[in-house]
Amino acid sequence: MNSRRAFGHPQFVILRGQVLENCLTVGEYGVEWVIRDDCGANVRKGVLMAGTLSHFIGTHEHSLDAKGRITLPSRFRSNLGDACVISVSQYGDKCLVLWRMSDFDDYCAIQRAKDISDIDVRRPVKVWLADTFDQEIDASGRLAIPQRLRNMADLTREVVVIGALDTIELWSPSNWDEFRGVNAAS
Repeated sequence: MNSRRAFGHPQFVILRGQVLENCLTVGEYGVEWVIRDDCGANVRKGVLMAGTLSHFIGTHEHSLDAKGRITLPSRFRSNLGDACVISVSQYGDKCLVLWRMSDFDDYCAIQRAKDISDIDVRRPVKVWLADTFDQEIDASGRLAIPQRLRNMADLTREVVVIGALDTIELWSPSNWDEFRGVNAAS
């Protein structure tokens, strides 16, 4: 694949106050971006394609069906593909997280780079991965959520589906209100 600098000149982005130069190129499928660590290893990468959503934003309310499936918002489905990774929140939030397969692979690469000889580094990753699954999205845009994960996130019938930039989060309405600091009495 031939690539060149996006728009014919060096490009940069600002990430957490740090200028990252030469991270955009025009590739076979659109504008490709990559963020590298200090050693030059790829940390995050992706493709920005014209006319597609490169991130997930917004809030949607959906319901689980009798089989524990949720129909994903069409805007999210087009950017997610026909499969995803579903996990509990890696931050301890009481929700489930849907990852694009490629983003999850990138996240795992970051975890692999850590010092796994340290049990305090290894333990939380293993515990988190134990509740992580690859899931197909059917032709109707439905995602089956394993019962174990539904229980962990208190998902019963109604589900708040939020876009969280690179991921999608599934919340019970009460957990979402609590997370946002909404008083149930108001």
